Amino acid sequence: MCIRDSLDGDDDCGYDFQIQTVDSGEVRDIFRAQLKGKTQPNLNAAKTHYSVVLDVSTVNYYARATEPILLVLCDLSVAPKPKDCHLYYQWIHEDLERIRSKGIPETQQEVTFHVPVANRLDDQTDLSTDIEQFRTLAKLGEQLDDI
Repeated sequence: MCIRDSLDGDDDCGYDFQIQTVDSGEVRDIFRAQLKGKTQPNLNAAKTHYSVVLDVSTVNYYARATEPILLVLCDLSVAPKPKDCHLYYQWIHEDLERIRSKGIPETQQEVTFHVPVANRLDDQTDLSTDIEQFRTLAKLGEQLDDI
């Protein structure tokens, strides 16, 4: 069992950040983020997405999560300081559903996720529409539970 107050360090349980959104001084939503820094990111031939490999055990852990999970790739090849590097993101729930429906062979050790180059994460990135969609799905789940 992994119980942590902080999400940083080498012994994390699979998440690097917990993000809470605040609207008018009220905490509204929470989601998790996994940051992967790569000095030589794997860009596909069409240059449309990066490949990010995660351990099967981590993917299984994410599949049990109830909060949205944002996979963030930091392209460390861009600049010497990580704070100056480009960030790209992908919500991984659709991929998790695809993986869950197909299943993972017992011998498989890793799963590859694709992070679109178009999903650049910077100061102008607005994730509020995505977060609202996750909130709506959670409310539907609550309603189904009531039924």
